[in-house]
Amino acid sequence: MRYKVCILAAGRGSRVSTAAGINKALLPVDSRAMITRILDWFPHDVEAVIAVGHEAEKVQQFVDLAMPLRRIKYIPVDNISGPGAGPGYSLLCCRDELQCPFVLVACDTLVLEPVPQPKENWIGIDKVSGSESFLVAEMSGDRVVRLFDKMVGAEIERAGASPSEVCKSGFIGLAGINDYLKFWEGLAGNDAIKAGERQTSNGLESLLDDGIRGYPFTWFDTGTDENYHATAQQLGSTHFLEKPGEFVYFEYNRVIKFFSDATRAENRVCRAAHLDGVVPEIVGNSGHYLAYRFVPGSRLSDVTDPAVFRRFLEFAMERVWKPLQLTSEQEDAFREASVTFYRDKTEKRVAEFFSKMTIRDSETIINGDAVPSVRALLDQVDWDALTAGVAVPFHGDAQPENIIVTNGKGGEATGNEFVMVDWREEFGGLLEFGDFYYDLGKLHHALIITGEVIRDEQYQVSVSGHKCDYEYRLRSHLLYFLKEFEAFIEERGFDLWRVRLITALIYLNIAPLHHFPYDQLLFYHGKYTLHKVLHKEWVL
Repeated sequence: MRYKVCILAAGRGSRVSTAAGINKALLPVDSRAMITRILDWFPHDVEAVIAVGHEAEKVQQFVDLAMPLRRIKYIPVDNISGPGAGPGYSLLCCRDELQCPFVLVACDTLVLEPVPQPKENWIGIDKVSGSESFLVAEMSGDRVVRLFDKMVGAEIERAGASPSEVCKSGFIGLAGINDYLKFWEGLAGNDAIKAGERQTSNGLESLLDDGIRGYPFTWFDTGTDENYHATAQQLGSTHFLEKPGEFVYFEYNRVIKFFSDATRAENRVCRAAHLDGVVPEIVGNSGHYLAYRFVPGSRLSDVTDPAVFRRFLEFAMERVWKPLQLTSEQEDAFREASVTFYRDKTEKRVAEFFSKMTIRDSETIINGDAVPSVRALLDQVDWDALTAGVAVPFHGDAQPENIIVTNGKGGEATGNEFVMVDWREEFGGLLEFGDFYYDLGKLHHALIITGEVIRDEQYQVSVSGHKCDYEYRLRSHLLYFLKEFEAFIEERGFDLWRVRLITALIYLNIAPLHHFPYDQLLFYHGKYTLHKVLHKEWVL
């Protein structure tokens, strides 16, 4: 059967704060975007028509990167929030491209069952919480008798229907339109506004006489923060720690990264050239996105063989941590960038944490030890010594979860046993090089507090006034790697104390970027670690 699919993705999605800066069609569920999940319901020869408005460019850039071979037409919607806007208006904008049977899908709808072709008129239904917020149907068997659009129970009762019964058949934003000419006639001829918008029910009403079937679905609604997070948790098997202004997607054989700041994507593409053969192949970039080839293998954090860890260190020394000869101008720029990166950024991030938590800097009793204020601790740091770094073509986030052990499977991408993903886009504004010791610090800190421990919530932190107690699980094989790593640092004549100092600063820097109470763990562990390092002590 020849038909098309129309995805409505023009609205602002104001009820989903997670989608701030993007379109809700791009929200990831188990590391795949809503819109590509929807497109996968339909065979590749089914042309897609996507109504776009809010963040239209980001929607098109993403879909074109994720599905470059899919036939798609993007239809601009000129009114997404003014009088008369709404799903009905977005549909009308697509009318010229939908002069055939089609399936209509709202971009915040997911279902588990196969979606039928529009061989007849049908709507997807599931139980809803209340008629005042939904289009609901009075049913006779599997046939729709009447539609009630966002009406309170008393109105439905006056119409002779049961509010509790019709709420068992709520419209889920998914429909098959076979009688498309009649649908368009009804939608165009009915400009009624309901809940401030022009609704799809204006067209569906015109199909009642010819018959509409109700198809039950297992429905997941991602149109609100609460519903989106519940859906992501229920359907998700892959968990990543969210980073502000970033999303990561795994689409087929591609990893697609979104950055709210498009410059970050552009700079990562530039930096990939300086890390050629170390990071995955860039297969596309557009605006706020970059896409690189997925590299199969295991994360170094999940590998238990110490010999593999030692081979990675040798690989990094040969391919990433090669000291560079700088000109005098480059040396000046490097020193200035190091001050910006270490001292100024730390000051800024600490202030952000205090603002976020609405607390003041003060002495704290941490795990039984009296620890001075952060201000007093930072004043003890020898910033001149710390910012006299070693320039290398650094990675910037060399933690074990960003190091893929390919076992020969990723050879077509790099030819290496190791591929490093999620590289940093700059070092204090520099693209070509950064500080060797920062890479050591990133690896060091993530061998202690690991992503898996945080995702599995295997930590505890309790803060009361000026007292904090915390603990976290150490992964035994990573603890062994840590000992190997510190021995490697000292054997090579590098400065272990500096690495530990940077580790403490990293915890403080990333604290305001993460969720509660992980942010508290990072901050107080960073403060405690900094205190110990400055006193030439070390604790885990």
